[in-house]
Amino acid sequence: MTNTMFVRSRTPRITMAVIFFVLAIISVSCTPTRRVKKWIDWNVLFEPGADSAGRANALKNIRRFIIDSGVSGIKADSAYNAYVFSIDSTSIQTEFCFCDTLLHNISADLIIYGSGNTQQTPPKGGGPIPSGGELVREVSNNTNVNAPKENSLTGAIAKREIVRPISVNDSFILAIIDTGIDSALFEQPGITNILWQGTEPFPQNRNFVSAANRTSFLDDDREKHGSAVAAIAIECLQEQRIYPRLMILKAFDANRVSSNFSVSCAIKYAIIHNATLINASWGYYGQPQTVLLDYVRQAAFHHGGKTPIPIIAAAGNDTSQTHVFPNICSPQSNELNTILGRSRWYFPACYGSTQDVPNIISVTGLRDTLHQCYYQNFSAELISVGVINTNNENRMCCAYRPGYMPVDKIMEGSSFATPVITGKVMAWVLQHGLRSNVSEYLRGIGVQRTASARFTIAGQYFIY
Repeated sequence: MTNTMFVRSRTPRITMAVIFFVLAIISVSCTPTRRVKKWIDWNVLFEPGADSAGRANALKNIRRFIIDSGVSGIKADSAYNAYVFSIDSTSIQTEFCFCDTLLHNISADLIIYGSGNTQQTPPKGGGPIPSGGELVREVSNNTNVNAPKENSLTGAIAKREIVRPISVNDSFILAIIDTGIDSALFEQPGITNILWQGTEPFPQNRNFVSAANRTSFLDDDREKHGSAVAAIAIECLQEQRIYPRLMILKAFDANRVSSNFSVSCAIKYAIIHNATLINASWGYYGQPQTVLLDYVRQAAFHHGGKTPIPIIAAAGNDTSQTHVFPNICSPQSNELNTILGRSRWYFPACYGSTQDVPNIISVTGLRDTLHQCYYQNFSAELISVGVINTNNENRMCCAYRPGYMPVDKIMEGSSFATPVITGKVMAWVLQHGLRSNVSEYLRGIGVQRTASARFTIAGQYFIY
């Protein structure tokens, strides 16, 4: 220390406190370093008029904010268990959405010196978030997005999903944003014949998880979440055997984890390439994120609002407990954990009602018109439609069995109720064309209503 501190003998307690605090700081320098990866993880959405120079300058200012105004300091708890934390300026990284230069992500690691435990780690997010300046529409935390927690069990392949299209209508594109697809699970060359092969711009870049592997959309999830979603949608097209192009956009990693940045970029890609429908068997709990909401609205008004791109979104599931197979069709109530609303939101499914977004169709599963599916979210104000399964070879109460699965395995959850509606709506659109109001699609596929409107808007349900 450069200054000498004199303390009068009549204040021994202050003297001891200072000594202990200084000793704690000295001890910190001898302790290991702990790193919190992406402690700052912000999305930066620019105004449409922002040019490249303006964007670069704004990002430079945000970076400076992180270094100068970001967290940096010394903390000490009541036992003088001190620790020091600071931003690692060398870890600051900036990424932009390859199909939309208005969307950027900026992240930085936190370094902790000392013995501070998890509770002492400052809350993730970096404290105050900068406005970014007049060219920036929004700076917000890059919230994680997950495929809903489900009872998804896979085993050895018993048979292959049958894909035998009589014809493919290139004018219609079904976009599935998920973990990708494993084409080995499907009959060849049927699946290859309907996969969208891409057009400019960035025709082959369909991986929004790995910048180093943009062209791979292989489903590397152990439980094949994205493949199952695609298979169920395809099954709903088999009766007429006229298929759209299937656009597979991989925005989730092998653990079924994504972010607002990745799914927003994927939605933008689907918009640019004129997708007809978007299946979103995923979401997050929390407050509405402006960045994701902006891209959902872009889909709604892509054609000037005349024919919105519907986003068919899962209602989500209860994540507070382990899903148990015998309870899937149980008549017992689990409403406390699965009712949406009252500050418990699941987005993007809840955008339609809470943010007045006209292109959201939100989907849950129902046991019957009087009972919910035990683990799946519901709401009479927020969820558009419930799917009721009949019990035959490939379906059972509240669960689904894609054609490539063994007979003793199932896929359970709102993720798999969602592509039922997606596939049926897509089949209807192939026959009748696009509409200005998404409610016309629900009427077109035969959605019914029940007087006991407890689980969906107006008690709407679909018998599958």
